[in-house]
Amino acid sequence: MRRQGLILWCRQRGLARVAAVQLACLAWVIIGSGILVQVPPLLSGTGVEVANAAVVPLVGAVAIAWALARRDVALEAARRRPVWWWDATTALALSASYLAVTALLPASMAVVSFRNALGLTGLSLIAAAIGLTQLASTVPIAYTAASLFAGRMEMGRALWSWPVKYARDPIAASLAGLTFLLGAALYIYRVPTVQKQDDD
Repeated sequence: MRRQGLILWCRQRGLARVAAVQLACLAWVIIGSGILVQVPPLLSGTGVEVANAAVVPLVGAVAIAWALARRDVALEAARRRPVWWWDATTALALSASYLAVTALLPASMAVVSFRNALGLTGLSLIAAAIGLTQLASTVPIAYTAASLFAGRMEMGRALWSWPVKYARDPIAASLAGLTFLLGAALYIYRVPTVQKQDDD
């Protein structure tokens, strides 16, 4: 992508605002690293008690979903710009930014933040890929809420609720990573292309 095209893409996606939101998330994770979010069970069980670092990445995932909703699919497809690769790469970079503050956080919280940012961003990409562009943010929000109110923190139980699992849970990390890979692949693959028209 040329410099002018990159600048236009940044403006169109509102990347400055997304970056500002991500910086705020990083600051809040650092400042509130000792805060625990206690959630009572919705139906049964004992509820969960997760670190602030597990919930804050949801805000970044919502900001990324907002940026994806701003895209002009028809215009971008017509010009054949590889902006969808830039979208996926930027989403990965923003998720990985939690690793940049590892030295300022307990290792477990840095791992949880990165894991949840990666997985929840993947859910935003999946939603955008299947046509829920304007509602992409509702998918990670709903999934996080379901995990908080109906999930289990114990390893090997309720595997689907990876957002509330402990940092040392390898299955949760794998599921979050696979969610992002699936989301990125679907997002890039399902981007519409220009259909050839017969000449009159």
